[in-house]
Amino acid sequence: MLRAVYVIIALAVIFVAVILGIMLGSNMMNPIQVVKALFSSAADGSEVIRGLRLPRSVAALVVGLALGAATCIMQALTRNPLAEPGILGINAGASVAVVLSAAITGIMTPGVNMIASFVGAGLAAAGVYLLGIAGGHRASPVRLALAGVAISAALTAITQTIISGNQAVFNEFRYWVAGNLEGKAYADLWIPLIVIVVGLAVSFAVIPGLNALALGDEAAIGLGVKVGTIRTVSLIAVTLLSAAATAIAGPLTFVGLAVTIIARKLMKDSLGWSLGLAALLGAAWLLLSDVLARVIVAPAEIQVGIIASLAGAPFFILIVRKSKGLDRS
Repeated sequence: MLRAVYVIIALAVIFVAVILGIMLGSNMMNPIQVVKALFSSAADGSEVIRGLRLPRSVAALVVGLALGAATCIMQALTRNPLAEPGILGINAGASVAVVLSAAITGIMTPGVNMIASFVGAGLAAAGVYLLGIAGGHRASPVRLALAGVAISAALTAITQTIISGNQAVFNEFRYWVAGNLEGKAYADLWIPLIVIVVGLAVSFAVIPGLNALALGDEAAIGLGVKVGTIRTVSLIAVTLLSAAATAIAGPLTFVGLAVTIIARKLMKDSLGWSLGLAALLGAAWLLLSDVLARVIVAPAEIQVGIIASLAGAPFFILIVRKSKGLDRS
């Protein structure tokens, strides 16, 4: 019963955050204006609300859902309470793909960045997996983590090399890498949204297998679980969710880590409930971060990735310092 209450509270926070996101910005809207604009395209402010703020809120919602769920699955997969999708080289892969695309084509529009980051993130994750199973080894959590660190370091070095020699690419990249939701349109969201839905479905499907893996590989095998298959499918789910989120908003940090810690503490030993709550809290976290990004220095705004990290980093440190039993799955 208490778990359902937590979910309802998270949904309520999301609803309030969406309303605030529609109302607040450089041009403040009151509730009456918002209602009129939502139901009539001729109403005052409808273009701003329908064309800018609502799609932006939807983008924050789906990205937050994806990051929260991806981190929860990543932690269950590696049995590491501090793990996050960046371990798989997803952010590094997206970054190098974006700068390569900009350096080669000279184009760095949101649409091109989205395609490049999605492809780069997927290829990086595939590289981590192939390196993890190289030599006929099983894709164990330790091997995946080590492979991810190695590939991330190599890709980061490539990224730094490219941007250090190209000022135009550097100027664009430093804006993208901070993470932002500005100017998102529904047309930018359909493909990533489909990918996120598939990733969420796969994530919930592998929960029984991940619960068995938490007992150890030998125990899981004794229960009839195909350990290699579960790890591979879990890795695919994390890649789909993280790559789609990065494609929409850039490489956001600390969002998934912070909310997953909260979800695991509240939901105790239930991975399914933890996954659902982490996804909802991720959405709420990013929506509220986006609202703050627009109002702190209004009428200007700060990139949402900066606000999410500033809020997440100290909170994350505080939770880690005060948490007991955080190492339990």
